[in-house]
Amino acid sequence: MAKDHYVPQFYLRNFQIPTEPGLIYLYRRNVAVRKITIRKAAQAEDYYDLKRDDPTVDKDGVDKLMGMSERNAAPIIQILLTAPSLTLTEDEKSHLSWFVALLGSRTPFIRETIASIQLAIRNRYIKKMLRDDQEVAAIINEHPEQSPDSIEKACEAFLNDELKVTFGRGGETEDWLMAQQLQFANILVDVLRNKHWNLIETNNSLSFLTSDNPVATMPSPFHPKGAQFGYVDGDVLLPISPKRALWFTNRSSQIK
Repeated sequence: MAKDHYVPQFYLRNFQIPTEPGLIYLYRRNVAVRKITIRKAAQAEDYYDLKRDDPTVDKDGVDKLMGMSERNAAPIIQILLTAPSLTLTEDEKSHLSWFVALLGSRTPFIRETIASIQLAIRNRYIKKMLRDDQEVAAIINEHPEQSPDSIEKACEAFLNDELKVTFGRGGETEDWLMAQQLQFANILVDVLRNKHWNLIETNNSLSFLTSDNPVATMPSPFHPKGAQFGYVDGDVLLPISPKRALWFTNRSSQIK
């Protein structure tokens, strides 16, 4: 089985230990910091391989898409590591938009978030249906093999959160979730293009860190304390090295 990196190795090399090329520090909550090789970081077996048994489908299609995006973005990011300012051509901005959008949508964290959202939507829809007496009566009529009492008890258990809908993972379920991730990337591209792009640098001992979900959202300086925010109304941050990051804002005046 192939190992697919959901955070590109070229990107992680920007965070490697200066005195030990190829190694990065791994931080986990309540676990001692340790060193791991970049080759083994942020990867999963056949993560991008399509599982559908269809000879007309290129099972490596998603992997090829990720590779193309990385090849286009890598030289641009390399320049930004030392560039005096953020100056991009339209093509470079397009390549970076897709790279950041894919990086913000391709990780296991996002896949699990999408799965959780879908399950919550389905459970909410079923609860709404089960609160309708006519819908429950229709279910009873459609299943004469079950006693009305057993169906009503099952409906009550569902409404009381004693039962929940779930779906089996693996196989074509992962293909469907990957499709949702790519749709999210397509949306995120437009969100990023409409923001103000900034290249920022730390000027003290503090450093930027990255993670297995590198594209971070955060409130803007104009958000009221405790207010919710997301990719559209919040700021988006992508560290590209311990000292530099791309900061996508909704207002150009945020950077002074």
